[in-house]
Amino acid sequence: PRRFSRRGAAGRRYSALLGTIGTRATGHKTDSRATDNCGEKTDRVEETSRAPHDTALRSGRAAGRGLSRARRAKSSRVRRKPIAGAGSQPSRSHNNTLTIPTQPAVSSPLAGCLTFATMNQFCILFYKYHPLTDDADILETYRFATQKLCGDLFLRGRILIGQSSDAEGINGTLSGSKADLDAYVKCMLGDATDELADDPARRRAVESFRNTSGDFFRMIGVEELVFANASDFKWSSAGDDIGDGESLFPDLNVKIVKEIISTGGVFTSIKTQDTSVGYLSPTEWHQEMKSLLKKNHEGGSSDGVETILIDWVQKNSKSDSADAGASSGLLDNKRILTYCTGGIRCEKASAYIRKMVPNNKGVFHLRGGIHKYIEEFNGSPDECLFKGRNFVFDRRGGMGASDCVSDVGNKNGASFKDGDIIGQCQYCSNPYDVFHHDVNCTVCREPVLACSSCRQLIVDKHRDLRSERSHAEQEETRPEYHCGDHFHLKDCYYTDLSGFAKEELEAQTVELEKHMNNLEALGKSGKQKRRTLRKQIEKITAQLNGETNPAVDSGCRHCGRMDCSGRCWGFHGLGRSAQLKESKVKPTSETVAVKKQRVRASKNQRPSKKLKSRNDAAEIDMLQLCHPPAKYRNDRGLRCPPPVVRLLSSKVKGRWVGRSLQWLLTNELSLEEDSLEEQRKAGLIRIDGKSVHDLSVALRNMQTVDRIVHWQEPPIVVPEKLAVTRHSIGHLASGDLFVIDKPPSVPVHPAGPYLANTLLRMVEAQEGLAPKSLTPLHRIDRCTSGCLLGTNSAAVAGIVQGLLASKKEGAIKKLYLAVVRGRFPCDPTTITLPSDHEYSCAISGRDEDNVIQVDAPIATQLQREESRLCNSLMRRVIRNDGKPSQSLFKLLSYDSRNDRSLISCCPVTGRGHQLRVHLQLIGFPIHNDVEYGGVVPDEVRRKQIAESTQAMLSAFSSTEIVRKLESINGDESSAAIRLGAVAKGAKGIHSSFSSSHLLGGGHIIDLHAFKYRIDTEIAVDVGTELPPWAVELGIDETQLTWLN
Repeated sequence: PRRFSRRGAAGRRYSALLGTIGTRATGHKTDSRATDNCGEKTDRVEETSRAPHDTALRSGRAAGRGLSRARRAKSSRVRRKPIAGAGSQPSRSHNNTLTIPTQPAVSSPLAGCLTFATMNQFCILFYKYHPLTDDADILETYRFATQKLCGDLFLRGRILIGQSSDAEGINGTLSGSKADLDAYVKCMLGDATDELADDPARRRAVESFRNTSGDFFRMIGVEELVFANASDFKWSSAGDDIGDGESLFPDLNVKIVKEIISTGGVFTSIKTQDTSVGYLSPTEWHQEMKSLLKKNHEGGSSDGVETILIDWVQKNSKSDSADAGASSGLLDNKRILTYCTGGIRCEKASAYIRKMVPNNKGVFHLRGGIHKYIEEFNGSPDECLFKGRNFVFDRRGGMGASDCVSDVGNKNGASFKDGDIIGQCQYCSNPYDVFHHDVNCTVCREPVLACSSCRQLIVDKHRDLRSERSHAEQEETRPEYHCGDHFHLKDCYYTDLSGFAKEELEAQTVELEKHMNNLEALGKSGKQKRRTLRKQIEKITAQLNGETNPAVDSGCRHCGRMDCSGRCWGFHGLGRSAQLKESKVKPTSETVAVKKQRVRASKNQRPSKKLKSRNDAAEIDMLQLCHPPAKYRNDRGLRCPPPVVRLLSSKVKGRWVGRSLQWLLTNELSLEEDSLEEQRKAGLIRIDGKSVHDLSVALRNMQTVDRIVHWQEPPIVVPEKLAVTRHSIGHLASGDLFVIDKPPSVPVHPAGPYLANTLLRMVEAQEGLAPKSLTPLHRIDRCTSGCLLGTNSAAVAGIVQGLLASKKEGAIKKLYLAVVRGRFPCDPTTITLPSDHEYSCAISGRDEDNVIQVDAPIATQLQREESRLCNSLMRRVIRNDGKPSQSLFKLLSYDSRNDRSLISCCPVTGRGHQLRVHLQLIGFPIHNDVEYGGVVPDEVRRKQIAESTQAMLSAFSSTEIVRKLESINGDESSAAIRLGAVAKGAKGIHSSFSSSHLLGGGHIIDLHAFKYRIDTEIAVDVGTELPPWAVELGIDETQLTWLN
């Protein structure tokens, strides 16, 4: 919920709030505002294997003279006495959405807990600060489990999950039937399964979530997230405005964010252990307010302690007035009371004030916010100090006291009426608090409060302004409105410029230039505002020059339609970006002036990347890390280079800022905590080139963290010489196209513990190329063998990579070979999927050539600890919200003695691990692929690990002089060697390297990329020799044909 008010109302609201209470009792008037909802624009984190982020529609922000843009349209609360509320609604972007069918109301299993009206739909509001994880890939497991639980319970709404190990948690609002919401509440309380014994469908959904949640929290090593009691959930009813078959929310959206309430990073230093302090129950708060009113009426504070009352609403800037108040001493020696709508913001804000103002006289906040306060006092309207409506982001648009659901009941038969209005019309300042779907600011698309009389006046005004239009066209003119922040532009900023006379357009330009010049004094802070005005001036200039601009209407905020009835999702809805994208007119020379666009260099061509590449090449040359495969290879085929001492540097990322150095080393870089202090004392850990004296030091933006390490690489299995051929792509570009037959177990490029033992470094040395000059043109897994394309020419790379990305049917052909367990079928009807699978997939066949086609979406998911066979946290799985994936398979031969089949494969799409996942799905995992259903005998694993360990120890003991960088002195080098993993013997190696690193399974699988064909502007047909296991199974190259 959010408050709505318009320009002028906010000023009077605070006069009522602080003038009544604060003039004598406080002596100060603090207008400190921040966001208490997750419906605002929230910083996105990068997500793997998920749909692109659609920016949330900005709506329902508080307005008021002098308030920032993010504060408009927030408050329409009416007060008899001084209390108001903010809100904590989730955002409206439709990332990872599910379309959930509606479900009729069901009788509640929470009989006696709450007293409800008989309605079909209810809404719950909830939050909890709780440690999770900083790894978005791992957190995706919990996000998906939450989304699945809500989907199984037919719930819709918004849930934000904070990506933080110690500062965020969960924040959401859900709508649905009473029984479904009850099941969710009980699930989050941790005790739902027994009460759902007679409801098997809901019980299965809850049990599935609790199992996944338990695995997730055991994985990250923190206590499971459960709510303490049912009162942590705030209930409201759908009301009479929602008809049968309609839902409060259009869909279900569960997403990962950096902050579960948007603060611009102001509260990132507040940890979860700092919250849950300073609660005041609704009754205690009520008494506090009555006491303040009494003190104010009597002329001051009897105890001599001044009180500051803070109502938290969002500000657009990252530094809110609480920060300013703390730094200016405004809050020193004061007793501070804070409140918001749901309690989520003031819980962190009060902790922030407590930290920034240590000499306070007590910092308290209303537990559960105004929502809980209304629940407590909605049976006594004469007692309740809150009056008005809260803005909400669901179909209701607004929520009053009568919509709250409480276990208190109506004590005296009285009822609340939402007739008293403090919101004001933007144009005439008369009381008004109803938003309309088509009344939005033409500059920023914010909702605007405009009464019916003013709307008609604006319609007439816009018809008169379009003097160049015919009478019929004037009648169809769409009015344009301006919010409080842009009200000064009401006579010069219009989206639709058609119909204006030349003189009027010129007058608009002059006025806009005046406003833009006034913004020059703001410097950088006014950059975006100046840009907005500059674009409008350019648009008017184009109109004056006769270049017609496509009219952009200011219709419905959701669907953009001029004739919208308002029963779509309005300004609080979703899908606007998709709707506008579909109807967007593509720019042409006839429709719009050509705009100059900034062309940014590709990632590898930026100066910073070029400098890093040169530094990496210099390090490789100085440490002599680039050698052909025969160098350092023993008689068993294991290649283990000698150790070196390196300097590893990491730029501080945004999510590291404010964290301690020790947290970074243990959580992000996975170093053993026991040896960190010794490394610090030896000068092996630095910040910006200087030794650190305390590992608890907080990291700052743009710092560089350096570590001096003893670098020992695990072994790989390689032949004495790699098979490499060179090709030309003709006249299109000069440079060679390298076709490399990659052995299994060899990573393509440096990653993890590999640098010298990578395919690129070995090929560069073998072919006489400079270090860092060879570029791979596509990816291939470390455990997979076969054809890899590379080049040392940027021109060739650009052409071939562009061709490989072609979506033209048949343009790219790929042929893989694999050995799978069992006899591979020729008939798709004989393939049986697991009976309990919950995903959508299709398996079909081609009768003419016995090809099996598998269509199943692939997503990334956290592995359970007991199922991690390759020490990998993440693995690919079949899941409905994954990316569409298609693979083709065909049986080539069958070995009945060993019960295995040789098949040809074609990944039509290019998802990671696609062939491996699809073959496991249909019950035929690849031989030796332990990560996806294959098996390696334990005795073989133990033997290979022992051989790898011995190879590393031999390389360590036989190295007399360890090469190092010139910037590292002898003492630092000796300390790095002494504290390195290999110096601790086999135990240190086994604790620092995974089983797969030590060739103990999962490093070699029977999957081979055999041939690639590119048939577009150029013809490229390349391949490798047959792998030994394919020859062993009696296959002939003439039997192999393309599958697509």
